[in-house]
Amino acid sequence: MFIENININKDISDVNISFALNNFVVDRAYLSNDENYHVFEIFDSNIDQQLNFNNFRELKRITTQVDDYTLIIDKSISISLYGTLLVGQTGSGKTYALYSLILQMLAKNVQYNIYLADPKNSSLAVLGERISAENSATNMEDIIKLLQSFNEMMEVRKAEIKDKLNTKLEATYADFKYEPYIFIFDEFASFQTVLQTLEKKTRDEVMKLLSQVVLQGRQLGFSYGL
Repeated sequence: MFIENININKDISDVNISFALNNFVVDRAYLSNDENYHVFEIFDSNIDQQLNFNNFRELKRITTQVDDYTLIIDKSISISLYGTLLVGQTGSGKTYALYSLILQMLAKNVQYNIYLADPKNSSLAVLGERISAENSATNMEDIIKLLQSFNEMMEVRKAEIKDKLNTKLEATYADFKYEPYIFIFDEFASFQTVLQTLEKKTRDEVMKLLSQVVLQGRQLGFSYGL
C-alpha cells in the first residue's frame, strides 16, 4: 500500500494501521527512496507463513533457495547475516526459532563457526556440546573467555581482509567467500543480570568486547544472535 507523502516533514511509517485492516497485518513500513510515498508491505494473517519439515533433508533443500549468507525466517521472509535479536514472551518459541536458524547454518555449503553461550545451562547448552563443544560455555567466567576468543578471531579476520578491501572498498566477508562467525546467546537478559553483579573492570571489559563486534562485525562476518 502506498500513501502519498503530503507532509514530508512528518513520518507516518511508524503508525500502527494493522488494527484497521481486519485480517491483514503490516509487515514493514518505510519511506520510498524519492520520499514521495509511505510504503506499507502487508500480508494476510490467515495465510500460514510457517515452514514445516519432516526431516533434515527437506530443510536443507529449502536453504538452497537462498545464498550461503542468508537465513530463511518463514515462507516470505529471508534475512542476511547480521546481528539479530529474537524477542517474545516466555513460551512464545524463541529457542525453537533459534534451533531453526542453527540447523540452517549447519546445512549451508559454507562452514559456520558457531559460538554458544547459555548462562541458564539449559537446552542450548546440550545442543552446544553436540555441535560446537569447544566453543560453548555456561558459566560467567567461561562465557567471558569465549567472548574474548571471538574478538581475537575477528581481529585476525580484520588483518586478512584489509588488503582485499583495496580492490572493493564496500565489500564484505561474503564477497570474498569467508566463513561467518556467529556468537549465540540464549537468555541474554540473564547474562546481563549476572554481569551487573561483577566488578566494574570486568563489566567494562565485557561491554567493550560486545561493542567491538557490533561496530565492526558486519563487514568482517562476525555477528551476535541474542
